[in-house]
Amino acid sequence: FIFSLPIYNEGTVVRETIEGVIGEARDAQDGFILLLFEMVRGASDEESFAAGYQRLLEAQTHVRSSDLAIPVEGCKIILLANVRPDQIGMLYRRWETQVAACFMDAGALDVGLHCGYAEYPNDGSTPAELLANAEKTLSDMGALKVGNT
Repeated sequence: FIFSLPIYNEGTVVRETIEGVIGEARDAQDGFILLLFEMVRGASDEESFAAGYQRLLEAQTHVRSSDLAIPVEGCKIILLANVRPDQIGMLYRRWETQVAACFMDAGALDVGLHCGYAEYPNDGSTPAELLANAEKTLSDMGALKVGNT
């Protein structure tokens, strides 16, 4: 008796998760927004920055029950949200507040928050297309300075 198990890496999990959301949106004839958040360490020390990022991953107050948050390598988080494009600013502000709280609690007082987004199906119909378009729009929508630096 021989069997093999697939090797799952982060990229595979992210792709399959996004494919699942695409399938649901396609069935519902609806769209969604893929938001890509990147936390960038400024003058904060590496240890407090890592602790703040870990707190952010553990915090659930920033995710609505209809949102799906996926952590990815490089201090990035993908948020799949069933919102209209005009609500991106509201989602960003909600995340900004959560990031500030988590990093301040950890003592990381200089953290940049960058955000990119892509809309399904207008900006892409595959995970690769959506992620590529979100990366293209990645910018510091007002880089966040936590506390006083």
